[in-house]
Amino acid sequence: MQPQSTEQIVSVTPLGSGWAVTWPFSELSLMFRSASRAEAEGRSLANRMAQLGYHSRLIVHDRRGGLAGAVTFSADRPGNH
Repeated sequence: MQPQSTEQIVSVTPLGSGWAVTWPFSELSLMFRSASRAEAEGRSLANRMAQLGYHSRLIVHDRRGGLAGAVTFSADRPGNH
């Protein structure tokens, strides 16, 4: 399978008292009470997209909305980031 050329973004952001995970293949956000659980699900989604041939990036924001971290998942080497 040829990797898709466009990078797909999975984002973890604070929302109210919880955390939202958004990704390009759903209009609905996944909601979590815990930031660590939201980040784990974001990593899982980004890795699954890489396995399907999409270059993906997980972007995690802190409670103030600043960038806390980012990880790239390569469609050429799923599972390796």
